[in-house]
Amino acid sequence: SETETLYDFRVEIKPSNIPNSGLGAFVTFLGARVLKKSASDRSARLVVQHVADDVCGNLSVKTHEELTAEMYGGRKMHVTLKGDNLHHNDNSLYWSNERQNHLKRHVDKYGTLLDHFDEDEVCCKVNSEVKKFRSKIPEAERIGFLGIHSESDYVEDKTLVFTSEKNGLGMLELGRYGPHRKTDVKDNLHFGFKSFIFNAEPSEWSYGVSEQRLGRDQAIDITDDTSGEIHSLARQCTPVYVNEVGHNKKLHCNVDIRHTNECSVYYYIFIDKDHAMKA
Repeated sequence: SETETLYDFRVEIKPSNIPNSGLGAFVTFLGARVLKKSASDRSARLVVQHVADDVCGNLSVKTHEELTAEMYGGRKMHVTLKGDNLHHNDNSLYWSNERQNHLKRHVDKYGTLLDHFDEDEVCCKVNSEVKKFRSKIPEAERIGFLGIHSESDYVEDKTLVFTSEKNGLGMLELGRYGPHRKTDVKDNLHFGFKSFIFNAEPSEWSYGVSEQRLGRDQAIDITDDTSGEIHSLARQCTPVYVNEVGHNKKLHCNVDIRHTNECSVYYYIFIDKDHAMKA
């Protein structure tokens, strides 16, 4: 969250509480952890002396931008670039005010970020202090906007609840429903034959998409071609275990299903204030 508070959850797959629904996905809020006073004061002092790289609405360091790769058959994937200081500023989006001003002067002068740009030309005490804190924490264990906290800087706070409507929070991503494999994208006609052979069971797990391939409609099918049941890769993903509330008015719908591009579908949990989660 914007206060760098940690919210802990557990996701389980076990028999559903809804009759005759098989397995279900259960998300449990385990509680929240807040920064100790010393760490909170340190963070407040340092964060205010930083600014995000895209503060003007356009990323100055273009390597931070997400790339899209298109594979054979038109399937797309998102690509990010990784490397030691590849994006400058130790790969952090948050620049100290002094270093950001140095970056801005460079971009204003040359119109873009040139290879010879070096943010270390500026002697910045704030950045030096942040780097000192980071150096004491393994990269994979750094927490917070500036990456200067570790789990030992936190204490449990039993008074906090979780709601997606709280400022700085949002929805919980459960993952991708489909597709998972290249063969999950099928011609509608071929899928129709398969569904007929397996007594319409594949159609219970499939969905159509607006994107066409070679001028023909497609379907996303996450079932096995030899059995008609959900294939092994899809079974490893949480969304297939999310139960529908159907017409039961006693059950509250808290799952938001979104198409992130032409084919992919992701599941998210939205917790409103009236159903805030308590530990």
